[in-house]
Amino acid sequence: MLLSTTTLLAAASFIGHAAAHGYVPLIRINGTNIPGWDVNKDGYTTPQPLRIVRPTKYDSGFVSDVKSADITCSIGNSKLPSAPITATIVAGQTLTAVWNTWPIGHDGPIVNYMAKCGTPGCSAWKGDTGAPWFKISQETYDGEWPSNKLARGGFTSDVRIPANIEPGDYLLRHELIALHGATQLGGAQFYPGTSLL
Repeated sequence: MLLSTTTLLAAASFIGHAAAHGYVPLIRINGTNIPGWDVNKDGYTTPQPLRIVRPTKYDSGFVSDVKSADITCSIGNSKLPSAPITATIVAGQTLTAVWNTWPIGHDGPIVNYMAKCGTPGCSAWKGDTGAPWFKISQETYDGEWPSNKLARGGFTSDVRIPANIEPGDYLLRHELIALHGATQLGGAQFYPGTSLL
């Protein structure tokens, strides 16, 4: 019998630099706000709080090297959660990544991936080896870049979990790609972040 819920786990911070770009301090599932990693507070708290979004360095920005291990979860996300943590969502439902800010003019798509966690579970796995990730959605240019729609629309981004996904624990990788510097080789800026579902 298939279960109707998919558990998502946070593998990385949902974004990079706090002042210039933005990050995801909370995720909303079924009207409930679940704290993400607050770049301005959580890294300075002892002990560091357990969050659905993995810790990131307070000064982390974009990832430019797509071959770097940072491309999975953002800069500074080598630290795994100190204890297991998950958020539950029913397959087919939508969660909302709530950003603190995002600048107009950092034009680009929004892409979402998932990876099913193996043993010992998502809290102890980064998904940075092999090819565990599969794309579940992407928003691209349709007269306006999705990143600018996010900036103008209350800094929220909806992510629909596939209705036919196999039950289990997953990492969700939510990524904005800023293309304003992409006229030069290696100029695209990747802002990945991962949550535990």
